[in-house]
Amino acid sequence: GRNVIIYPTKPDPFMKYLKPVCCIFFFVSYYVNASFAQRYPYQDKTSPVETRVRDLISRMTTLEKIRQLDMYRGWSICSMGEAHEATTFDLDSVKKVFKQGAIGSIHDFYPVSAELANKVQQYAVKHTRLGIPVMFIEEGLHGYSGRGSTSFPISLALAATWDTAMVQQIGHAIATESRAHGTDMILGPLLGVARDPRWGRMEETFGEDTHLVSEIGLAMVKGLQGGDV
Repeated sequence: GRNVIIYPTKPDPFMKYLKPVCCIFFFVSYYVNASFAQRYPYQDKTSPVETRVRDLISRMTTLEKIRQLDMYRGWSICSMGEAHEATTFDLDSVKKVFKQGAIGSIHDFYPVSAELANKVQQYAVKHTRLGIPVMFIEEGLHGYSGRGSTSFPISLALAATWDTAMVQQIGHAIATESRAHGTDMILGPLLGVARDPRWGRMEETFGEDTHLVSEIGLAMVKGLQGGDV
């Protein structure tokens, strides 16, 4: 039942300098990190694209240029087994693939979520010399080929409708489902004019008529890419 009396101690003179010092350290750290994150002209988003591309290419080694032309399969990035889609982030595999630098693209990965693709992307940007992002490329001729996505009629059937408005809506649906899974590039549409039935990819085309192929192909591209076409 004793009363405890706490007497204020004499303030330490050093403390009045601590807050300004901490503030200075914070701002110095911030600007150092910011300058490190954006130390080259190609990283300046306000610069023209041509300027950024020219600067980036000038800094790339021959090996880095070659690796930008390379495409890795999904199972090189993740232990997928017999599955069609990647479900987990495999750090060891990712480290192995990016050990010699950035790569151009990854195909047949089909991440189950954009979060999984983002983890691979973050590693590519943060742990390679120039921080070049990787492209996730999947099939999408008549629907994103990931599990659970919408499968539309094959390209020949879509062209047979002569309905460019509908095809544009289908392209938008394919793009929406692709981006929802972290995929940013689709293999399609195939704009080759098909006139030889011996060709094994006839069903991937919009047919043999140049006008029809042009109109339906344009509609699909507009749907896939949005309003910037």
